[in-house]
Amino acid sequence: MSGISGLYKKFKHAIAWRVMAQSNFLLAYIQRCRFDWFIRPKAIPIESLNGSALVFAPHQDDETLGCGGLIALKRQQQIPVNVAFLTDGSACYGSIALGGVTIMPTEDIVAIRKQEAIEALGRLGVSANSIHFLDQPDQFLDHQALEHDALINSLVDLINEIAPQDIYVTYRYDVHGDHQATYRLVHEAIVRSGRQARLWEYPIWSFWSHKHLSSLVQNQRNNLYQLPIQSVLAQKKTALKCYKSQFQTVPGTLSPVLSADFMNYLSSSTTEVFVMTQF
Repeated sequence: MSGISGLYKKFKHAIAWRVMAQSNFLLAYIQRCRFDWFIRPKAIPIESLNGSALVFAPHQDDETLGCGGLIALKRQQQIPVNVAFLTDGSACYGSIALGGVTIMPTEDIVAIRKQEAIEALGRLGVSANSIHFLDQPDQFLDHQALEHDALINSLVDLINEIAPQDIYVTYRYDVHGDHQATYRLVHEAIVRSGRQARLWEYPIWSFWSHKHLSSLVQNQRNNLYQLPIQSVLAQKKTALKCYKSQFQTVPGTLSPVLSADFMNYLSSSTTEVFVMTQF
């Protein structure tokens, strides 16, 4: 009886989750249409890509989803690009596993995601020696109080070592907690480093939340930038295909980490969007 009850609860949870997701998806879809038709075309065009870059990403795939086109364009011009991943990406299956089942050993997930990142960035023109893994626990960037200073020092050291002219980081109000924490950590590290640089924020999950996309439009209208990436869009799509662990359904899960709709939207946009702050 308990087995049947457990299956019923899982089924009920799956149905409720999908109903809620569809409702949120519809509202977000309407807001995305408004953004793409009326806001994105009015964003300030980025006309020059000059400037070495350091891209900070919370998880392995965020860099390609948010600014893969920019990375490819900079590398086409032989502009140095380094990419740093703050977390190890180990918690990617936690929200979609059935009954808290462990999908695979943590070390296997970490290894897979690192290899996928190396392959994806290779497609974009970034060599393995320009990729940095900081290996913080996934989903816990906001809970690293005891290690906060050590992490900030690592970020400062990386910024000083690379001395980039442009720094890229996830949008400060992006939906995911690790994305928001990555912005705060990088911002603090830039201030501590004392370096002059342009800080560019790239939204990802904000496009999937009508509330956060509305906030992006309202709060950042005056410093919203767009970069045309049509010439490297196929290259970006090829890079995203390297992240199979994120868009393929893994046995024991209800669905992929990243839905087909989500992947299609971010891999088909012919412009990438950024918010810029000058330090």
